[in-house]
Amino acid sequence: MADLRRMPAVLVADDSPAFCQKAREVLMKQGFEVTTASTGLEAIAAVRKATYDLVTLDIEMPEMDGIEALRILRVMIPDVPVIMVSGASTVHTAISALRQGAYDYILKPFDADDLALSVARALKQRALVEENRKLVADLKRFNEHLEELVHERTQALERSERKLLDYAHELEKAHAELVNGHEELREAYRKLRELDGLKAKFIAITSHELRTPLTAIFGYASLAAEGKLPEAQQTKALQAIQRNVERLVATVGEITDIARLKDKRLYLRRESLDLGELLAEVARDFAPLSEGRRLSVKTRIDDALPRILADRGRMLQVLQHLVLNAIRFTPDGGEVELTVSQVAGPPENPRRLLVTVSDTGIGIDDDKLTMIFEEFYEAGPWQHHHSGRTAFGSSGLGLGLSVVRGLVEEHAGRIWAQSGKSSGGKGSTFSILLPALEPEGAAA
Repeated sequence: MADLRRMPAVLVADDSPAFCQKAREVLMKQGFEVTTASTGLEAIAAVRKATYDLVTLDIEMPEMDGIEALRILRVMIPDVPVIMVSGASTVHTAISALRQGAYDYILKPFDADDLALSVARALKQRALVEENRKLVADLKRFNEHLEELVHERTQALERSERKLLDYAHELEKAHAELVNGHEELREAYRKLRELDGLKAKFIAITSHELRTPLTAIFGYASLAAEGKLPEAQQTKALQAIQRNVERLVATVGEITDIARLKDKRLYLRRESLDLGELLAEVARDFAPLSEGRRLSVKTRIDDALPRILADRGRMLQVLQHLVLNAIRFTPDGGEVELTVSQVAGPPENPRRLLVTVSDTGIGIDDDKLTMIFEEFYEAGPWQHHHSGRTAFGSSGLGLGLSVVRGLVEEHAGRIWAQSGKSSGGKGSTFSILLPALEPEGAAA
């Protein structure tokens, strides 16, 4: 803001002592307090030390010319008018300075009246600007006062409106509770029907899964009991009976496992395990079956993997089921890949192991990727259920993946599925993330 002294202060910057002396005399007669500077740098220094109402700058000065000084002063004192002093040879530069924020320019040699008139106009213009600024500030304060009044009235209206809205909300809430009660009844009825359907499906599939091996066992046993089984076929018959007994044991085992997982009664005998060795063992166990289907089973196990704390039998059960699923749903001649690698985890568990079982099989529809872990779920209609161990498209009770998920979660892990169908490809990938066992001596 302008200094409210009775005598306005003017800074005259010019490298001509004669000009400075004459300008001082002219301006002091007009009632101005005048300070002089001989260079642009001196003018900048003077402005830093004192307050001026107006500055005149000679365009041609040593060390720093008037144009450069003008640029700096526009930043330092943007509200103070600056008049440029120009010789005939620099009048074009003076006009350019006007575009950069100078108020006016005068030519050398200058006329005393011209200088006095230009300074008076500049100060009058500045006074008008200051007066306008005060009026704008007053108007702003008045507007703020009006806004406060409007705000108070608005708040009163809003309070009344809120009371009405609260009443309307209470009515809506009561209506919503009635609607929700109706929806809850409908949802409960839907779940009962779904449960009834699952029960029928479970009975049908379980009956099929039990009847098929029992029929084979009963047939061979009947032939043996009646003495109608040739001696040459007795070994094959016993092997068939053994396979079907194992199948019955596996079926009953799945039913028992799902019941124990639901009731939180599953016991785990945890020990330090090498997950890579466990996966390699599963690959070796399934080698004869995969070779019979002309399936290529590849393993990729990273070196120096940390160990895990897990139940060996249960972890074998998880890996065997995933590999068996890959074999079941991959056409003859396809590929299955098994991998184990270490991945980074959160700060509380920075070391984790990732197991993947990938195949080039029929894949899974996107909307089924989470449903496949539900109990009794099968990709196709259960009426077309096809039992078997390794035949393409064969399946069991529909409990296997549900048991696998439960076992993985009991080991503080996570399992998920991805399908090549999502990107126009084929096959599917099942991934398991398990916490690694921290090395002895690691910080807690």
